[in-house]
Amino acid sequence: ALKLYEEATATKKAKDQKQALKAVSDFATHATIKYLDEISRPQVNAWITHLRDKVGNSNATLKNKVEFRLKQFIEWAMGAGYYPKGDNPATGHKTISKRKQTLVASDDGSESGFSPFTMEEVAHLIDPGNLRRCKLSQDTIWALLLGVFTGARPAEIGQLYLNDIAPDKDGVLVLRVDVLNPHQSVKTLSSKRKIPIHPTLIELGLVDRMKALKDRKQKRLFPAFTLT
Repeated sequence: ALKLYEEATATKKAKDQKQALKAVSDFATHATIKYLDEISRPQVNAWITHLRDKVGNSNATLKNKVEFRLKQFIEWAMGAGYYPKGDNPATGHKTISKRKQTLVASDDGSESGFSPFTMEEVAHLIDPGNLRRCKLSQDTIWALLLGVFTGARPAEIGQLYLNDIAPDKDGVLVLRVDVLNPHQSVKTLSSKRKIPIHPTLIELGLVDRMKALKDRKQKRLFPAFTLT
């Protein structure tokens, strides 16, 4: 197939053709495949991981090899009838440049992901005083704090009504993620839940904020946020 592709791309600049053939050949060698129909998305993803973490390729180089060179080769193979038409396994991959990635070793010795914030760093990031110095609006500060203390999604927080925060049957103040008010939605049915309000949020004035909004005849916790 590579020989046929070389003939089909003979009109390309010699440098471009050489780089394209090398990228496809390198992928085939890494994936240990002999036939075109053996190419799969996991194999391409494994090659990307190898190029990024072991070879040290930059994000730009990865895009060139995968989203340009390998993608074009597979598109040619589809058009020529050598690969099933449909999904191109060289598309849709997310790549992160190695210099932007802080790798951490897992228990089994593999490396993946990003180093988590320390508790001190988290405390510094969400310190109300620091947030105010960033000149954020009160809505933004409260939305951020609710996200940190409840783990709720931004959309779930933005659509909250004042009646979504109330005491449960045991008298514990909880946040309700549900669709009982207009324009509310959840990602899945299992997303409906009740989350206890952390005492720190009460100390910071969440209940006072709710009372002030009720006094202004508001129904939502974040009336400035647009619901669609």
